[in-house]
Amino acid sequence: MNRTFGTLLVFALLAAAGLAQAPGFAEIKKEAEAGQANAQYNLGVMYARGDDVPHDFVEAAKWFLMAAEQEYRPAQYTLGIMYKRGEGVPQDLNKAVGFITLAALHGHADAQYSLGGMYALGEGVTKDLVQAHFWLYSAYAREAEGAKETLALVESQMTDAQKAESMKLVRALFSKYQLPKASSQ
Repeated sequence: MNRTFGTLLVFALLAAAGLAQAPGFAEIKKEAEAGQANAQYNLGVMYARGDDVPHDFVEAAKWFLMAAEQEYRPAQYTLGIMYKRGEGVPQDLNKAVGFITLAALHGHADAQYSLGGMYALGEGVTKDLVQAHFWLYSAYAREAEGAKETLALVESQMTDAQKAESMKLVRALFSKYQLPKASSQ
């Protein structure tokens, strides 16, 4: 997938998540400047997409960072993707992994899916099929689009011992956060 298409896809998903009936730019900017994380995130989306403002990834990244620093998970994930692609910020896979992991650890399904893919490919991290399986299974359990197919692909490359190790991690995570019981597929 090329960078431009990937970026458009990310921001189309962001739009589908709730900006359709959002307040106007002036109101969102006022709330964002007052420190409201969801408004900072929405303002970042507006700049990234060029909605009611000039398209500006640098400005988008600034607002996503403000929201991410307040532990706003969608902003952490989106900023991680921007670092992964070098859009609005210098490309930095270490920062990408860091921001995506923050969101993934708190149940953000798309972040879990992305992190699983990064571990499967060794992108910004050491290739680790157990970690890839763990994150992809977590994303699949939250019904992230594409997770089931990617999980099956990773599983086809794993030994039974690796699958068992990953499922042990999944069960521990699901137990800790009182999520539905995990079972191997």
